[in-house]
Amino acid sequence: MNLLTTNQIFIKLFYYEFKRILFHKFYLGILLIGAIYNWLILKGEIILGISHTAPFSGWSFGVYLCHSIPLLLFLIYFLFYQLYYGTNHQVRVLTLATPISPSYYLLIHCTAILAAVLFFITLEVTEGILFLYSLFPLAVSIKELFAPICFIYLPVLSLCFGFALYSIQIHPVFFFGSALFLLLLEPIMAFLLQDPSHILVEALPLSINSYLIRYPLTFIDADTPFYLIKGMVIIRIFTFLLGSGCTFLGIRKGF
Repeated sequence: MNLLTTNQIFIKLFYYEFKRILFHKFYLGILLIGAIYNWLILKGEIILGISHTAPFSGWSFGVYLCHSIPLLLFLIYFLFYQLYYGTNHQVRVLTLATPISPSYYLLIHCTAILAAVLFFITLEVTEGILFLYSLFPLAVSIKELFAPICFIYLPVLSLCFGFALYSIQIHPVFFFGSALFLLLLEPIMAFLLQDPSHILVEALPLSINSYLIRYPLTFIDADTPFYLIKGMVIIRIFTFLLGSGCTFLGIRKGF
């Protein structure tokens, strides 16, 4: 196959897989549950300034984003489970019988899953911004909200995607165990270090909720823009690279 034909096949198969995920009843249910849950969080905690700052600040918006992390992890792991063990596995068996290599299909499936997850994140972010903008149209700064979006979602997406892709190719027990480990990473680290405010306890887990709530208490000015201390930045970058490494190993193992 020449390059043009390969690209055309990739686009067509990607569109098919992405559309199949997008209109799956479970995926639509997750979107609905997420929208309702986000609305309750925005109307309940965020509007009160849960992080001891204004509701429209990057700190409060970060707390809002952190609430969606368990649902995001569940969505990623469910999509990979469907691919390898669920109803999608039957379709996968048929595609493996075609002349196109299995590794090529794996790349298409991973790209479709990533696109579906990014679409979910986009809706989460958009709902939060529209809610805040409807109440504080002159105070909401998209530029300030961009920082918590990047520092919260990028490491989470990388780590969950990488762990799910790599572990599911080894054994189901390892797959489900990795999901449980990611969810319980914060209490595990707190137990091991015996210090809930330790930098590793606040920065290493998927959610940095405790940092977002605790750190603004040290500010003299409650309107201090969102930022991460040096230790947080280093650990979040490490988390992102770890997830990227697992993704690379997972794709390489599939090839």
